[in-house]
This record gives sequence, C-alpha cells and structure tokens, in this order.
Amino acid sequence: MTRILAMLIALAMLSACGDGGSSGNPISRSATDDGTDDGTDDGTDDGTDDGTEDTDPGEIALEDVTRITLEGDTLLVEGLSLDGGAPVTAYARRADLDQNGFLAYVIQDDPLDRYSRAYSAADNNSGSVRGSVVATGGQFNKIFNGVFVARDGDYDPPEATETTGLVSYAGGYVGIMNIFGPTPDLVPIDPDTPIEVVPGGVVLTTTGEVFINADFADNIVNGTVYDRVIVETGDDLPSLVLAPTDISENGEFSGTVEYSEVQPVYSTEDVGNGSPGTYEGVFGGPDAEAVAGGLVLNNNDGQADVLGFEDELEVGTFVLDKCGTAGATDPICDQTNPDFSR
Repeated sequence: MTRILAMLIALAMLSACGDGGSSGNPISRSATDDGTDDGTDDGTDDGTDDGTEDTDPGEIALEDVTRITLEGDTLLVEGLSLDGGAPVTAYARRADLDQNGFLAYVIQDDPLDRYSRAYSAADNNSGSVRGSVVATGGQFNKIFNGVFVARDGDYDPPEATETTGLVSYAGGYVGIMNIFGPTPDLVPIDPDTPIEVVPGGVVLTTTGEVFINADFADNIVNGTVYDRVIVETGDDLPSLVLAPTDISENGEFSGTVEYSEVQPVYSTEDVGNGSPGTYEGVFGGPDAEAVAGGLVLNNNDGQADVLGFEDELEVGTFVLDKCGTAGATDPICDQTNPDFSR
C-alpha cells in the first residue's frame, strides 16, 4: 500500500486546528515514563515480570493501569490518570467504534478534560480470559495508557501427549498509538478557548491478527502479529514476531517482540531485525482453551521509520481461541491438528 505521510500530517493538523487540540504528534506517553524502553528482554523470563506485582495470579497490568473489568455494558478502569474523577472510572459502551472483535468504550468528563477510549474482548469459548487496552488523548504534552489481561479460575494446561501438547491459537489484535487522528468524538468546545487548554485529539487505532504456537510439553510459546494496519489511515505496519519464551507454572509468559524477517509490504532492510518492545500473556479455560496478552511497542514502523513516525508508542492486546475448539473461527486453524481431547 502506498505510504501517505501527508495523510498523517493532515490528521495531526485536524487535531490541532479543527478542534483546537494539542499540536504534538506524537506526544509523550505519561508524566512519569518517557516510553523509551529499548525492548531488549532476552525472552527467557518465567512470566513473573514485576509489572504484575500489584495484581492477582492470572492478571497482568502493563503501563499506567492497575485493573480493567467489565460490568454489563460498562468498562471499569482503575489506575489510569486523568480519565475520570473516581478511583474506578466507568467507560460507556460505543458499539459504533468496535474494532476487530473488540468492544469499544469511551469517556470524556467535560470539554476541557482528556478524551479516553478503551477496547476489550473475552475469548469465544468459556470467556475465561479477557484482554483490554486503553489510552487517553493528549493534553499538556502527555498521554496515559495501559493494557490489562486476566484469567478467571486456575491455570489448567492440556495434558502433554503427542496429540495434545503442541497446540495453536488464532484471533484478533487491537492497539492504540500516541499519534493523533480524527476527533469526531470530542465534546464541543467554545472556539475562544485558549489552545493551550484544549484537549488533544483521539489517538490512532491499530488492528491485526495473531497466531501463536504453544508447546505444553516443554512449556514454550511463540507467535506472530501480522496484517497490521492503522484503522484511520489504512497504512500498513510491519509484521511482528513474539519471540519464544517460557510458560510459567501459573500459565503466564513474558518475552520480546521482534520485527518479523518476513515482511509482505516493506523491505526487510527498512524494517530491520531489532526489537520494538515486549509482550506478556496468560492462558486460561479448560485445557488452556484460550490465551490473552498485551504488547508495548516503542517503535512500530520499523528501524527506518517507514511511515515517518518518531518517538511513537503503541500498546495493544490480543485474545485468541485454541484451534480445534468451538470458539476458534479463524480459517487459519483449518491447517492445524484439531485433536485436543484427553
């Protein structure tokens, strides 16, 4: 797909001028973290990353959030700064903004507060795992964002036999970037409001597909995030690899994200072979019938910045059903071993 950098510039101008938003594009992630983690984790962590120290077993919180839960049509977000006045902020359902199987939720307290958007989904089988991602729009040079994934119940891995130990998972991914996009959702504001006060625009959304292979005999997981695209512009993003990493006794994992050596859109020379970030996740359900995870990417358009982004940050989540189960509808599962019975 032809790269249209001018489109992104126009979107930034729309955010800055069309609604009086901040002109930063991109802007810093938060007031306390500049988002410059080099993503050099060697992928051998046992799944006990210190980002989970304030969560329960089977829960993983990344970046600025501490917990995200769903009650009816309301998403409850804890720990994200400046998205609402209560310790637990209630986000309203917005079905028209749903992406790639993920349900959308929004909040903006008043015209001079940040606009925040979240996406959340559970697996199609027992609903035992859920992944959620959230980000505020920009204001005063900063955004806040985070990912939360969780499992209901204990970890129940499949029995490791010739037909059940090596399995595959497939499903969707959704992410949010610290780059401004169109701002149709912002609460109307007095046009005479000083531009320094006005909240910035809505940050861009990314989608993709995820395929994971897990070996429950050796407790290793790896995979890929592909067909990545920026929803608002249609621009493709480089494909990624979830480098092999250990599955812990609790069914959690933590590893390194790499640029894939197979790039259908960009040259591998432009994308490079480094690491743009890290990933974490958790298996859940009977016989580990589903998996959810989160990504934190500090450079999502390759080492040569094929889309012209600099200092960008993307946070995202995936929720996948195990191939061969009733909830696994991705056609790619047709090529996998379907026998997972004990």
